[in-house]
Amino acid sequence: MILSLMTRPPNAQNISQEQFDPNRPWAYFDGAAQEEGCGGGAILHISERHSYSLIMGLIRGTNNFAEHSAALHIIRFALEKNCHALQLFGDSKIVCDWLNKISYCWSFSLRHILDEALRLISNFDYFFI
Repeated sequence: MILSLMTRPPNAQNISQEQFDPNRPWAYFDGAAQEEGCGGGAILHISERHSYSLIMGLIRGTNNFAEHSAALHIIRFALEKNCHALQLFGDSKIVCDWLNKISYCWSFSLRHILDEALRLISNFDYFFI
């Protein structure tokens, strides 16, 4: 069972700088945690005329929680804006690997966020991270 959970979704790929297509929607997410709380943010660039930014304060959580929450929210927002493709970037290797199903998330507290993000990713025609 674990092996099937670790296989990558068929529409997800790693993307290099050479593969980046500036004419397709792209997004960047980031998150951070401190003793006082955590938060995240993201940018969605759909076209020269349509760019959005999301900022969220999260009361408490780890850095992975903040990063994962930001990724989930920008994926959801891109779908709400009728994006059929998304090039997603983030500086958290572990979150990118989880979303690409390169590694498995064993954290019970993060698993529901990951499962929701993966469910949403399946709605894209293609998805690069």
